[in-house]
Amino acid sequence: MAERKISPLVDAIVCARLNGRAIQSRGLFDAEVKTEEDVYRVHSLLDQDGRLGQLIGWKVGFTNGAFKKFDLSEPAYGPLFASGLYASGAPLDMAYLRATVIEAEVAFVIGRDLPQIGKDRTQAEVLAAVSHVLPALEIVGSRIDFDLEGAGLHRVADGALNAAVVLGDRLSPEKLGIHVFENLGDLEVKLSCNSVVIAEGKGSSGSVETPSGSLAWLANGLNRRGAMLRAGQVVITGAAALTRSFEPGDSLRADFGALGIVTAEVAHAGNRSRM
Repeated sequence: MAERKISPLVDAIVCARLNGRAIQSRGLFDAEVKTEEDVYRVHSLLDQDGRLGQLIGWKVGFTNGAFKKFDLSEPAYGPLFASGLYASGAPLDMAYLRATVIEAEVAFVIGRDLPQIGKDRTQAEVLAAVSHVLPALEIVGSRIDFDLEGAGLHRVADGALNAAVVLGDRLSPEKLGIHVFENLGDLEVKLSCNSVVIAEGKGSSGSVETPSGSLAWLANGLNRRGAMLRAGQVVITGAAALTRSFEPGDSLRADFGALGIVTAEVAHAGNRSRM
């Protein structure tokens, strides 16, 4: 059997993520990322590579017009890998993660596979496949360390700028309450640092209209590219509240009201406890 050829860009991204380092060669991205479909090809190759661990889910991002700054025609999605999964309360080495933003997000757990059905699914149809909802923190970070002028797609190819995700406790729709479950966009979300509220928003603030809208958009987008949401996968749906200000020793807390709380500690270099 012929040995599978490794993409130089994928190898660079994987090594940068595993070692907490930057990529300084723009040429690696220029050679492989020219279109939006190239972005998703790189994401697929990151999954196939396997060194970042199991594909445990997806993020939806670049919403509310932000996609235009990244040379995209619409919001984008990206993979979440087991190597970037943390439990609530975990200490996070933000320097290692090359973190720039921390976002509070509504997350879903998929209860059954959603294969192609020949048409787009509605929000109600996708919500019917959800087994649990939970609060999450996304750690946004970039491995890129070169001139960003004209590098929008390059940044999205870099794992859709995901560095890690911190997950709170899961609630079934029934335990959460069906009315709340069906109206997650109305959740009041408060992000605190050292017990001081530093950002507020709603569940819908950074999603594709609503968290369930993000989920349906993702499910249909994956289907159009020959993929699907699978049972057990986690989906984070966009920033309800965010901060760019944090330093070692800080305690972060996102309060989603009825959905619960998720926390993280900004650790000093070298502390990388995972789930």
